[in-house]
Amino acid sequence: MLSNTVDGDTCLLQAFQEAIVQQEALCCTLEALADALPKRLDTLAAVQLANSLVPTLTQCYSMEEKEVFPLLRQSSATF
Repeated sequence: MLSNTVDGDTCLLQAFQEAIVQQEALCCTLEALADALPKRLDTLAAVQLANSLVPTLTQCYSMEEKEVFPLLRQSSATF
């Protein structure tokens, strides 16, 4: 049973790290678009970013609420 918990925690950690990478990519793209203003507006990049914001952030926040925070609460209760 312990190995299943460890394996599950490892998978969760990997998924959470990927979610953080996705959020950082959104931030970098947003910063690049903002830095180019007002001289240049890459409308394609702006539309692509806008289309990916809600699904990416919804997925990340859902993972935090359903998986990460409960695990943190559980681990802090054991100390």
